[in-house]
Amino acid sequence: MITVGFDQSTTKTGYAVFNDMKLIDYGLINLDGDHNTPRRIKTMFLSIRDIIDKYHANFVVAEADFFKQNKKTMLMLSQLQGMIIGYAYANRLDVSSPLPSEWRKSLGFKQGKTEDRASEKQQAIDFIKRTFGIEASEDECEAIALTYAMLL
Repeated sequence: MITVGFDQSTTKTGYAVFNDMKLIDYGLINLDGDHNTPRRIKTMFLSIRDIIDKYHANFVVAEADFFKQNKKTMLMLSQLQGMIIGYAYANRLDVSSPLPSEWRKSLGFKQGKTEDRASEKQQAIDFIKRTFGIEASEDECEAIALTYAMLL
């Protein structure tokens, strides 16, 4: 079974591809230089769609959005997440959309008020290095970790 997972944002999206429990690819879609938000969201979605299609995914993981502080960012992320889930459903693919707290808990990551965003990301980086022996960007590590957590 091919599982493709995304730690999506509208500027940088990490992705991971697993064949059963084996990591077979990972990477980063980087649109950081595009300041036209509608075009960037469209381009990001089309890039994500292309990865799902390239690997003939059976299962798609798209991290759930949660409200932080910026309503506009939340709206954009929700739109992107909805497009990913809609595309998966339209292509009869199984979908999971875990909250960050859910997948982090399943991997035993420290969470809560004592852990800031940087320390949470560092836990993913350390976990990926320890588990898979690779060094990757924080977005790639989060994508690998959340996808792996959904396969456990």
